[in-house]
Amino acid sequence: MAPFRLFEHTADIGIDADGASLAELFHAAADGLLQLLGGEPAANLTESRTVTLFASDGEELLVSWLNEILFLLETRRFLPGAVRILEASPTRLVAELRGESLDPKRHSFARMAKAATYHNLQLVESEGRWSARIFIDL
Repeated sequence: MAPFRLFEHTADIGIDADGASLAELFHAAADGLLQLLGGEPAANLTESRTVTLFASDGEELLVSWLNEILFLLETRRFLPGAVRILEASPTRLVAELRGESLDPKRHSFARMAKAATYHNLQLVESEGRWSARIFIDL
């Protein structure tokens, strides 16, 4: 079973993600975001981007993380195909994204996302596992 689940919500779509660690949760959330876009995944992992983010808490960091992926896709035309979380705490995330330049002839998307939102955002640690629910504005 995938460590994330997508669900519909009016003009949004949600991602439920979980992991045995905060790093696994952030990885699952990124996978869920890329899955909901519904495009062809990056096949050539020829480019990499290192992302370092800081936030006041885990919720803000999760929103920033997913929005950074959308930013790279939209403005830098970078399509991630592999995610590696190098460091994760509730206030700092360091990740490596590997992928390729977006090629409209090879890559298409079922939907585009505007942003990860704070609407009904949840991030919880319970019994050594992390879980989150986050909505993506379409």
